[in-house]
Amino acid sequence: MNILFVTQYDPSNPASGGPAFKVRAVSYHMACNGHAVTIVTAAAASTHHIPDQPHVSVDHPLIRVIRMRTLARYRSTTFNPAIWPVARREVPRAEVIHLFGFYDLMAPIMARVALGQGVPYVLEPMGMLIPIVRSLGKKRFYHKLIGSPLIQGASQVIATAPQEQEELIEAGVLANRVSVRRNGIDLEDFEKLPERGTLRRRFGIELKGKLILYLGLLSRKKNPDLLIRAFSTIAASDAHLLIAGPDVDECTGQLRGLIESLGLQSKVFLSGPLYDEDKLSALVDADIFVLPSQNENFGNVIAESIAVGTPVVITDKCGIAPYVRDKAGLVVPVSQAAISEAMSRLLHDAALHETFSAGCQDVARKLSWDRPVAELQDLYESLTKNS
Repeated sequence: MNILFVTQYDPSNPASGGPAFKVRAVSYHMACNGHAVTIVTAAAASTHHIPDQPHVSVDHPLIRVIRMRTLARYRSTTFNPAIWPVARREVPRAEVIHLFGFYDLMAPIMARVALGQGVPYVLEPMGMLIPIVRSLGKKRFYHKLIGSPLIQGASQVIATAPQEQEELIEAGVLANRVSVRRNGIDLEDFEKLPERGTLRRRFGIELKGKLILYLGLLSRKKNPDLLIRAFSTIAASDAHLLIAGPDVDECTGQLRGLIESLGLQSKVFLSGPLYDEDKLSALVDADIFVLPSQNENFGNVIAESIAVGTPVVITDKCGIAPYVRDKAGLVVPVSQAAISEAMSRLLHDAALHETFSAGCQDVARKLSWDRPVAELQDLYESLTKNS
């Protein structure tokens, strides 16, 4: 099967967060199953050379990546003039098209060409369909002008959890056109882990001290400020908080100001992005991973924390919550008091922490990519038969 992926988020750019890792993982597993995958994406940075020619992926010979010249960018939305010729060239070669994301200018053009060519496409909004947090007026305008036709033309809309499925249906997507397919993790990526203490030494945190970790994009919807306030109320003199990730909302200055106002300069660290071995070191060194997000369609990094055996505290707005609850961590409401109480429980209740650490292994096995890739493959095949 010839599959065309379209994404604003370059799968080779770790700063794009979960969307990039998802596209990379799904394309790799589809290629391993014998399918030819072409990924059309925007170049990570503005450039004046012409990168809209495909090259063979280093991960698998059946994966081609077409990176288009980016002339302008507003947050994650890019302007790529080559999208029209690339769409006209690549769409007729595809049997099915998968659009990842929602607020961009690439997917609508690909969708329009696909409809004209009679090629089915699926849309995976990745939690972006419901306007929240910022630029609400602009997002509603996009919905009215571009988003609604994009949704209406899709053969299926993919949700990554029942929570997102309900949001899509409430937003007007017909229930029979919503498919649920969770995200996954590659367990082999966690077979060889760094030595515990590697990252702690960088920040001067003793091995016997307690380390709470936030790892992910620094954005308002993920509530890193709420986490800092919750941490400030914990009665644990040996506890530290590490907040790691690229800043996509220009909130680092605000967070530094909050840390200073609470007198936590020696307790809370902002490390910036951590990738690859450094990311694994942070997950291994942490006693607890915390994600206080107000909306998370799944939560890939939560699964990664579980894969290394680190218990989690997450909100009930994370799509992965049903897999985690009372098995690999605590699931709580989005509130400072609830998050503070949950962190305190795991820091002070050694038996509970040990139970969740042991439970991580079983939960991680259930979160492999095998099942979601099989479900996605079945969906693709059913669409190509009916097209």
